Amino acid sequence: MSNGKAYTGFESWKYNLKMSLRMRLFILLALTAVYLGFIGAYILLKYHTEEIKILAKWTASAFWAHFLPKYPFNLVHEGEIFKVTAARYYEIFYEIGIEHINMLKTFAVKSLLVYLGYFPAIWFFKKKANEHSAEDFRRGTEILTPKQLNKLTKKEKCYLKIGEINMPVSAENKHCFIVGRPGTGKTVLTSALIEQIRARGDKAVIYDFKGDYVSRFYDPEKDLLFNPLDSRSVSWNIFADMHTPMDITSMTSSLIPELPHTSQPFFNLAAKDVLNGAFSYLYSTKRKSYAALWEVISKAPEELSEILKNTKGGTAGAIHIADPANKQTGSVMSTLHLYSKIFEYMQDSEKGFSIGDWIKNGSGILFISNYAELKETLRPILTVFIDTIARNLLAQPENTANRLFLMIDEFGTLQKMQKIIELLNLSRSKGGAVFLGIQDIGQIDNIYGKELRSSIINACGTNVIFGVNDPDTADFLSRKIGDREYKTPYSGFTVGSADERNALSLNKQRVKEPLMISSEIMQLPDLKCFVRFPNFSGSVTTLKPKSYMEVQPSFLMRPDLSLDNIFLECREILSELNLKARGGKGVAEIEKF
Repeated sequence: MSNGKAYTGFESWKYNLKMSLRMRLFILLALTAVYLGFIGAYILLKYHTEEIKILAKWTASAFWAHFLPKYPFNLVHEGEIFKVTAARYYEIFYEIGIEHINMLKTFAVKSLLVYLGYFPAIWFFKKKANEHSAEDFRRGTEILTPKQLNKLTKKEKCYLKIGEINMPVSAENKHCFIVGRPGTGKTVLTSALIEQIRARGDKAVIYDFKGDYVSRFYDPEKDLLFNPLDSRSVSWNIFADMHTPMDITSMTSSLIPELPHTSQPFFNLAAKDVLNGAFSYLYSTKRKSYAALWEVISKAPEELSEILKNTKGGTAGAIHIADPANKQTGSVMSTLHLYSKIFEYMQDSEKGFSIGDWIKNGSGILFISNYAELKETLRPILTVFIDTIARNLLAQPENTANRLFLMIDEFGTLQKMQKIIELLNLSRSKGGAVFLGIQDIGQIDNIYGKELRSSIINACGTNVIFGVNDPDTADFLSRKIGDREYKTPYSGFTVGSADERNALSLNKQRVKEPLMISSEIMQLPDLKCFVRFPNFSGSVTTLKPKSYMEVQPSFLMRPDLSLDNIFLECREILSELNLKARGGKGVAEIEKF
């Protein structure tokens, strides 16, 4: 330690001691003044002026009687003045005087209780010091405790809970964005929400990528499940939800989406035109079955092109595959089969399931399950299915009292949803409550691009943020949470050559900083999350994990299908498309699929 630092420490210690003694002396002097004030007030209220004069004169006679007993005193009696000694004056008024002196002593002793005010005074000054050292919030957002936030939301109806925090009903249909790395607690939160939604009796759609929610909550007696490869799945009739050419275009756009990060968007666009023509052909000829659909799109390119030429809405697709010898034709057909392979396995039923009918009259929970090993095969049809739910919900009459929860965990495992922006912006008045779960914003960027990512996240009023690993995601979330502006105290100590020149300055400076910096978000412990509802400040809560029994298998393969064959066929299509892509450029595109 340097001599300079030791000197500074000594001066600081000496100054603090001096200020502490000064404060305590000030308190004692102030209490003494109050003490003397009490005694003075007691005398003034207890005695008349003449009595005070006599008592004072008698007290003086006691002094003189002790030192100069013959000191002369004037005694007034019945208007006459007599000269008496101090000793005699003291003797004459002794009984009266000693009585009043004793009364005054008793009051004076009792008044010493005023010095107990020393301790509240010390507490008061400490409180003032703490107030000065505390940050003075000015504007922006702030972090409340769960108890403080619950006190604010108590004015509204609350049924759902996120950890320790009550979620206002008014926030439900303003949608919710949930983000966090794997293992942080998103599944714990979603499971708790599903359990609460079930208990409340609301209708819900649950997209389950990992199978956790199906295994925990699926009840065949109350619920429905959609996964074309699962033996428990409803038999969705895609044609039952096609009513106009716009419906066909919307469905084919969901099934074969545009890829945002590609230099060759042609193959997807062309394949979509071909599929759009195939649907239009089947719709116009009333051959509304999956068997007929697979038969048509499996035809040789020249045969399919001839059919599309003569179909309203099919001419654009016919052009793309008119020349079977062209490599472009082969790539378009391979892309078509890659996205539509699932139709080969979908079953037709006389009483096919209609999403539109379920939206209007259904109940319970509709589970949409994926299967990781066949996600490439399932992803297109699952995306179309959820997009069709969105389209039908948006077609419903306005009714904010209605409630349909759409909980899409692992949002990044789906293809680009054509209706996602409309769903988030317009479904509120229909009673839609969308909960989107994601691992990092890069997953959204890869599918939708940065511009649409901002629109998606900004349309979600509630944010639930767990810990993330990606620095870019953490930076984005830090900016989204927002800044706070406050005044923070700072002190300056000046050391002079003389004690009189030592000085302590106390001030506050205005500071603006992120409410949560990116490193804070990255280091959030598992099961701990930041929660903010629309029009409220945020809070940090901790989730309590719960063990659930597995009431159903997460996936039951249909007995008429072979998992190995489906997987092999899908790989063959991918390989064929890669080989036909020009210069090998198609490989990167397929890997993105």
